[in-house]
Amino acid sequence: PGSVLAACEKRFGKDWLQFRKSKDGHRQVRLKTLDEFRGKVEEPDKFLMIENEEITGKCGDRQVHLNAVNLGELIQPQKGKTVLETLRLDLQAVEAQSRRLNRPILAQVNHPNWAHYDIQPEEVARATAARFLEACNASGGTNHDGDKDHPGMERFWDIVNAMRLGEMKTQPV
Repeated sequence: PGSVLAACEKRFGKDWLQFRKSKDGHRQVRLKTLDEFRGKVEEPDKFLMIENEEITGKCGDRQVHLNAVNLGELIQPQKGKTVLETLRLDLQAVEAQSRRLNRPILAQVNHPNWAHYDIQPEEVARATAARFLEACNASGGTNHDGDKDHPGMERFWDIVNAMRLGEMKTQPV
């Protein structure tokens, strides 16, 4: 953490970071709002910040992650009895906001191969409102290659699209 803070001070100046002590004496850094941060990192024709929200909910002991871009309001994760139902309800909440606010919102299923393989390819395939799938995530907790019991992300994507195109006769992700 020290090297990250030093790099941040070097890039943005010593006055940029704001610290405080937690109740148990640990140093904390105040996170900046998007409006505060955007002007420091965006560069026309080079780098653009895109506002989005991760809608993260649980279904039993499994986590369901969606990412929604261009929301107008916060969307709370929906609670379904299965991962598939949870995916469908979250996607319906995004679509309802899109219609109500008359604005396009892009939703994607996030990192299905994260840590515990919470989302299976068959669930993404059957959640037909899911049009986008995160195929790569730089988080150390994501296992892009899969393991002996779970497909890697390329195979995951192949399974989803084979089901959709073959047996379901619907659009691929």
